[in-house]
Amino acid sequence: MKVLLVEPDRVLAQTARSALNEAGHAVSVVSSGQRAVDALDAGDYDAVVLEPELGLHNGIELLYELRSYAEWRTLPVVLWTLNKQLIQQVYGRPLRQLGISKVLYKPTDSLATLLRHVNAVAAA
Repeated sequence: MKVLLVEPDRVLAQTARSALNEAGHAVSVVSSGQRAVDALDAGDYDAVVLEPELGLHNGIELLYELRSYAEWRTLPVVLWTLNKQLIQQVYGRPLRQLGISKVLYKPTDSLATLLRHVNAVAAA
């Protein structure tokens, strides 16, 4: 499965990329929302792992943009974030409509948990 990892932390991005690669996934890493859009335009991805805390073009804006295009409307997205408040919002009304497959909290969800959910998306 081809995965786009959108993660601004270089060390964490490399660690996650290595784990995903070892699990058999082809992984591209970008650090910003705009680079994510560019990568999605250039490639055919099966899933996105997204840290929504990105900066100028943040991850929530990216989610809305993804869902505005027919070809990306059903693209599975796993949110992987440090922002606990965002997680609480996702389980509320507005972000649930964005087709998020799973929300993971970095301090408590391990890389094994991330892999399990990416693998589940791949199997679906």
